[in-house]
Amino acid sequence: STPRQIALYRALIELGIAKDTPAFGHLPYVMGEGNKKLSKRDPQASLNLYRERGFLPEGLLNYLSLLGWSIAEDRDIFSVDELIAAFDIKDVNANPARFDLKKCEHINAEHIRMLDVKAFTEACGPWLKAPFAPWAPEAFDAEKWTRIAPYAQTRVTVLSDITDNVDFLFLDEPVEDEASWTKA
Repeated sequence: STPRQIALYRALIELGIAKDTPAFGHLPYVMGEGNKKLSKRDPQASLNLYRERGFLPEGLLNYLSLLGWSIAEDRDIFSVDELIAAFDIKDVNANPARFDLKKCEHINAEHIRMLDVKAFTEACGPWLKAPFAPWAPEAFDAEKWTRIAPYAQTRVTVLSDITDNVDFLFLDEPVEDEASWTKA
């Protein structure tokens, strides 16, 4: 598709809309489960899936930026400004990158912990209401939530984890998770 993009830019230059043709670069393929090339049809490739699970845009962008590229050997967590300042197409690895959900979740969890408590409580808002919350709307106590939020913030990987971490505050009966009991 690059020749078409170059032709499009040439036309835009002739029309006076663009000043010059940018330099183009290619990023490596991203491999999914089973080391198969990730396709737009794969559920793993859907941004909606990550939004619904409660990934922060900053966390997901941080992880995706590091696929096939590295800024530093000793850390994985970067702000958007750090990523932009450090990016150089020459540092992009030509080999395919492998999508690692655990690492993506880890980076997202770190970005959640970097939020101030007010931003965290607001970001969790959708998961504290129907259809995500297992409690009745009138059972939710905003004051209790505000008090527990700093502690819950240290325990979640994605925002959708919040309901499992605070449900005991708003449900009449405790949730019994047989799988957890068998692990204990």
